[in-house]
Amino acid sequence: MKKTSEFQVGLFALIAILLIAYMSFRVSEGGLFKGGDYQVKVLIDSAEGLTKKTPVEIAGIQVGYIDHLELHDGSRALAILRVNKQVQLGQNAKAQIRTKGF
Repeated sequence: MKKTSEFQVGLFALIAILLIAYMSFRVSEGGLFKGGDYQVKVLIDSAEGLTKKTPVEIAGIQVGYIDHLELHDGSRALAILRVNKQVQLGQNAKAQIRTKGF
């Protein structure tokens, strides 16, 4: 009887850990189930107010996020965006940084 209850508790704990790990990867952006986006590089004069995971929006709808920010040529910022593959940007697309609020 003692081994059976120990086995059941161990099995329950293992299932709970696997379920938590699975849900963590499903909820997080860019987890193991990644692959539905593409990379866009944008040169901007100032990255003030931007951070990794800042949402990228088109017409007020989130279509991606900032994946990486770095200094480019010592005077400009390079923002690497991850954009949903269902959103197609044209060759002449322009990026703007806007603040949210009233």
